[in-house]
Amino acid sequence: MKNYNIFFVAGIHGVGKSTICNKVAQRLNIFTSSSSQIIKGYKGQKISNSGKRVKNIDENQEALLLGLQQIEAKNILLDGHFVLMNAFGDIEKISESIFQKIRPTAIILLIDTPAEIAKRLENRDCTKYPENILIQMQDLEERRAVQIAKLVSANYLKIDLQADIEPDKTLSSFVSRNI
Repeated sequence: MKNYNIFFVAGIHGVGKSTICNKVAQRLNIFTSSSSQIIKGYKGQKISNSGKRVKNIDENQEALLLGLQQIEAKNILLDGHFVLMNAFGDIEKISESIFQKIRPTAIILLIDTPAEIAKRLENRDCTKYPENILIQMQDLEERRAVQIAKLVSANYLKIDLQADIEPDKTLSSFVSRNI
């Protein structure tokens, strides 16, 4: 990978990653993108998925790595996931090797209540997701975030959107200290 600072902002679908990243990027004047946008841009097509179910998870992650190589920015706020729902509806971990290649400077995990996430997903995607699935995904996402942060020696921050009244300012401050 190129020599830049990647701030990997993780969380399950609907937690608010893009919203917060866009505010922080504007405040700090740094590049932000979702992993899916980079994958789509690199592949020149839509990612194969059904709702939040993703086909070809490994292939898409390789496209992410190649797409990151094309970005001309020193600091990147990259929003993405440590786990995804595969085409069969099973929760699948993204390979550790992907994060070893990305080498994030920091990993920031956003969490929220399953009820709030479910509400956002229903408003955004017009789909109801069972709270038990959201709980399971958020639990695994958090465990993987901690595990990967240790594996790649990345700084780690967890932001609870119910407890932090200004999560974008918390993230901005954290990023500023780690640039």
